[in-house]
Amino acid sequence: MNGTSDRTRSRSVGRVADRVSRGWTISSHSIGVSVDALQRPIYRTDVTGTVTPAGEPPTGARPDGAELDRSRLSVRLAANSLVQVVGTVLASAIGFVTFIVTARVLGPAIYGDLTAANAFLYVPTVLAEVGLSMVVVREISADEASTEDVVGGSLPLRAAIGVATVTLSLLIALALPFNHRTTLAIVVGSPGAFFTVMTFAVQPVLQARLKMQWAVIATLVGRLATLGLTVAALTGGLGYLAVMGATVIGLGLTLALSVVFVRRLMRIRLRVDVSLWRRLIGPALFLALALGTASITARVDTVLISLLKPSRDVGLYGAAYKFVDVSTLFASAIGISLFPVFSRFFANDGRRARDLLQKSLDVVVAMSPPLVVLIIGLAAQIIHYSAGHEFSGAVPVLQLLALSLFFVFLRAPLSRFQIAAGAYRPLAWMMLAMLAFNVGLNLALIPTYGIKAAAVVNLATEFLGFALQLGFVWKRLAFRPSVRYLPTVAGATVLMVVWFALLPGVPIAAGIAGAVLYSVVLLWAPGVIRDLARDVLAGVRA
Repeated sequence: MNGTSDRTRSRSVGRVADRVSRGWTISSHSIGVSVDALQRPIYRTDVTGTVTPAGEPPTGARPDGAELDRSRLSVRLAANSLVQVVGTVLASAIGFVTFIVTARVLGPAIYGDLTAANAFLYVPTVLAEVGLSMVVVREISADEASTEDVVGGSLPLRAAIGVATVTLSLLIALALPFNHRTTLAIVVGSPGAFFTVMTFAVQPVLQARLKMQWAVIATLVGRLATLGLTVAALTGGLGYLAVMGATVIGLGLTLALSVVFVRRLMRIRLRVDVSLWRRLIGPALFLALALGTASITARVDTVLISLLKPSRDVGLYGAAYKFVDVSTLFASAIGISLFPVFSRFFANDGRRARDLLQKSLDVVVAMSPPLVVLIIGLAAQIIHYSAGHEFSGAVPVLQLLALSLFFVFLRAPLSRFQIAAGAYRPLAWMMLAMLAFNVGLNLALIPTYGIKAAAVVNLATEFLGFALQLGFVWKRLAFRPSVRYLPTVAGATVLMVVWFALLPGVPIAAGIAGAVLYSVVLLWAPGVIRDLARDVLAGVRA
């Protein structure tokens, strides 16, 4: 394709989508690489019509302006990715400190009641989302000029849905047999659920414009406010409701800053546009069912434990799940960053989308094993140094939950691939099957076998989801996964485990040595990690 037609196509799909396809970061929180590093076209055509391999200029040619621009973009990509990686780590660290302070001061029982309340309040935020954020991102990524109309028209709809779902959830909470502390915490925390819904409503602008650093800043400020107010509340002896209030204030501050940052990029003009609502909700219904069901599945075990077991068990399970939840943020970041790129590729070349999926799966296959090994090997130290000895019962639960991360990471790119392909309905049925499977087994096993059974059910549920999604993309989307990278990753993982066997008395030292050895092996062995590292270095040097 010649330069003129390429520029014409770029304008037609929007400048943002074009930047994404040329090399914007596809995994903003955990791997700072360009799309070119994960997927290069086999051929490109120069202005004379000669076919040459992608990435190689015609013989004797000097880098043109486009190549220089691409190099500059690579540097910006690395910087943008670094900001988001650091932001995610800092946000997780702040949340972790808040968890430590709260768990140590309140103890397992009261912390368990707060955990149950937060898990329940997660449900209305998911229901109110109804897949609209992703649909909005697709709309404004494809046509940047429509951003003000789409965002301004969607905000009243999001607010109405948010009020309705939060109110309905409050009524349901009052009817369910939660204990008194949990019920009060749900009531106090309900405004925070609405603030979260509205934050989801405005941040798609930052995602589509590839300005997620502002979302990171808003999140960090909100987390810091929550931490400071939590410490003040506990130091002053104000109790668990004040801790929940601190969370609400932090979420409100995140929303306020998100609005401020979005207004720097565009005007927010609220308007009622029923035709736009129909256009957004129509494709979002099955998507909402899929994403909402998946999110509820991730929290329903905590809610069921709170209804079937004592508060202390909820606290132990919540403490263990906290670390798994933080780890899944990286998988979610990969999926979120991949979505605009998958959408772009599906619109132009399905083969490129499938090739990108393979590269993405190779990346998550390499990322998840060291995380799982470290959590399992250091579970006792993680719980002891964070929540304290009162939470020692959470150690085996954490080890069981850690195994599910294998499938959580694998499902992240698969889910975004299905959504970009428009396979909303099949994805919705898969997520419903996972939810039914999870709830059924938990209701049967938790009363007798307790929170360890809930952890095993969580692992089985994630495996079921992975099997269903892999089968679908294989059969319906013509994707044939390659397992050539698995032996390398498996070998590096075995070497990492060996360190824990050799140094049983010093697990932290074993973990550090194992992680270093794992990294060295993957950087040395042929595969996607070595390729990505080379491309990142090349981009920085450029």
